[in-house]
Amino acid sequence: MRTERGFEVLETDVLVVGSEGAGGRAAIAAFEAGAKVIIATKGRVGRTGATVTAGADYTVDGKSAKEICGLSGDERDSPDLYFKDIVTEGLFLGNQELVQAHVDGAPITLRELVDWGMEVFFFESAHHQEMARGAITSGPIIMKTIRNQVKKRGIRALEDVMVLELLIESGRVAGAVVLDMNRGEIIVIQAKAVILATGGWQRAWSFSIAPHELTGDGQAMAYRAGAEMIDMEMVQFAPGVVIWPPRFKGSNVPYILNLLLGEDEGELLNSKGERFMEKYDPVRMEHTSKEIWSLAIVSEMLAGRGTPHGGVWWSFKGVDKKRIKEVADREKGRIFWAGGAEEIIQMALDGVDYEVGAATVYMIGGIRVNGKTETNVAGLYAAGECKGNLWGATRVASAITEVIVEGRSSGAIAADYARHCPAAQIDWEQVEAVRAKTLRPLENTKGLSPIELRKSIQRIADDKVHVIRNGKDLKKAVQELEQLKDQIANNVAVKGAKTRSYNPEWIEAIQLENLRQCLELTALSSLHREESRGAQYRTDYRNCDNVKWLNNTVVRLESGSRKISSEPIVTTKITPPRGVMTYEEALGLELASLKGKTKEER
Repeated sequence: MRTERGFEVLETDVLVVGSEGAGGRAAIAAFEAGAKVIIATKGRVGRTGATVTAGADYTVDGKSAKEICGLSGDERDSPDLYFKDIVTEGLFLGNQELVQAHVDGAPITLRELVDWGMEVFFFESAHHQEMARGAITSGPIIMKTIRNQVKKRGIRALEDVMVLELLIESGRVAGAVVLDMNRGEIIVIQAKAVILATGGWQRAWSFSIAPHELTGDGQAMAYRAGAEMIDMEMVQFAPGVVIWPPRFKGSNVPYILNLLLGEDEGELLNSKGERFMEKYDPVRMEHTSKEIWSLAIVSEMLAGRGTPHGGVWWSFKGVDKKRIKEVADREKGRIFWAGGAEEIIQMALDGVDYEVGAATVYMIGGIRVNGKTETNVAGLYAAGECKGNLWGATRVASAITEVIVEGRSSGAIAADYARHCPAAQIDWEQVEAVRAKTLRPLENTKGLSPIELRKSIQRIADDKVHVIRNGKDLKKAVQELEQLKDQIANNVAVKGAKTRSYNPEWIEAIQLENLRQCLELTALSSLHREESRGAQYRTDYRNCDNVKWLNNTVVRLESGSRKISSEPIVTTKITPPRGVMTYEEALGLELASLKGKTKEER
C-alpha cells in the first residue's frame, strides 16, 4: 500500500468485486493463473450476497453428471439436450456462446467442488424436469467450500467495503474507488483488470427474497463506465413468498416445500377459496414456471380476488401430514436452515394457510458480455447474476451453476489479460469527483431522507415495473425516475449521525443512484420491447413476436447520452423459429422440459 494525494492506494493485477459464488470462484481462478488478486466485498467472504442463501441445486446434464462427476445421472440426457432446453425455454434470446460455455463448464466445476469437499446429498429433478439434473447441496455448504479455498490460497479480501466507481483511462479499466464502510475512508485500488460479481438489483422493489446488499452496484457502475447493458427488462419474480404472518415475510420456504413434495403439492387459493392455477396452467398447476405462477398470483390480486395483505392463500391442508414431516425431516439442516423455517413447516402441519405473493428473486438481464465474460470495456469482466443474456427470457435452471462456471472462466481470462498489459494511470480528477459525490449526503445540512427516497424508488417499481406491465405505466416510471436523478445527486441529506464510521443511513444514500439507475434501465428496456416474452409481460402487447422482437435490448451511454437499440441474438447451433406466437403458445416452449399431469393424475 502507498499513499498518494491523501488516498490509500492498493495495487493488484485483478480486482474482484464480490466474494461469493461468482466472485470467490473468480478470485481462485485468477490466483491459480498467476495473478495478484484482491477481493472487495460489501460483507464477509462466504457470508454475504445471494449464493449463501440458496437452496441449492447444481444443474448439470445427466450424462455428464454420471461420466464426469460420478453421480447417478440419467443416461437419456446429454450436454446437447441441456443446451437445447436452455435456448428453447429461454425463448431464444440467450447468447448461445454463453450457453455452450455454461453447459461445458457445469460438470467440470461441479467435479472440482466435490473434490474440494463440497457435500452432494443426492441427484434428482430439482425444477420439476422430466429428467434429473440437480446435484442437491446448499448455499452455506457451497460457500464454506469456496471460502476455505480462498483462505487456503491466502487471497487478500477487503471486507465491509463498497466499490463506488470504476476508474477508466483511455477506454480501459484502471481500477476502482472504494469506501471502507467501517472506517469511512476512501481507498483507491489500481488494477489491470476488474471482474464484477455483484449480483442483481432486486432491492429496487419493496418485496424481495434477495439479500439487502443487492442494489445494482455492479450494473450501475459498469453502465457509467461505458459498458453495455442487455435485456434489463427481464426480471424474474419468485411466487409463493410469504407476505403474512409478518415475522416470516420474505421467506420462500412454502415454495421450496412445494417443490420437494413433488406430486403431493399444496394449492394456491384466491379470496373466494378457488384453486385458480387451473386457469393459468391446467397441465402443471402449482408446478409450473416462476413466470406463470407470478403472473397468476398478481392477476388474481388485480382482479380483486386477493387476500387481506396483498397476496393469495397457499394451503397445504390437502397434503398428507406424514409426507410433509418426512420431507421436512429429510431436509433439516440443508434447505430449511434459515431462521423461522421450522415454525413455517409447523403451520403447514397444523393446516394453517399462508398469505403469499410474488417477490423479486433473480435478474435475467444485466451487463452485456461475450462468451468469454468480456464486456465492451477493455479489462472489465462480469460473471454470474450481474451479467445478462445467458438464460434469455427466463431462467430455466440453477443460478448456482451459472455463478461458479462464469466465475472460474472470468478469473482465468482476466488474469491472462492482466499478464499482457501494463497498469493504466489513475485519473485523480475522477477520484476527487467520486469522493465529493460520496461525502455530499453527510455534508448537506438540509435535504431529502435517503430512506424515503428509497421507498419512492420502490413504489415506482411496485406500481409500474412489476410482473404485469403496460406502456403507459412504464413511460410514467421512466419520467418519475428521471425526476429523482437530480434530487439523489444533490439533495440527499443524512438526517441522523454524521459519523463516517459504519453509518447505515449514509450507505443507503450512496446506494440510491445505483438502484434508481438500474430500475430506470429496466423500465426503459421494458418500454422498448413491445411484446410479451418470458419474464416480460405487457398487457398492451400480448404476443411473442419472433418477426420483430427476436433480438436483444441493449442500452449504452454514448458521449453522455443514453442510447437504446435492438440487436441480433447470438446463435451457434439452434436457429429460432420465425412467426408470431401468443404468450400462451410461447409458454409451451418455456415449459418443454417440465413434467405435466393429466386431470386424472391431479
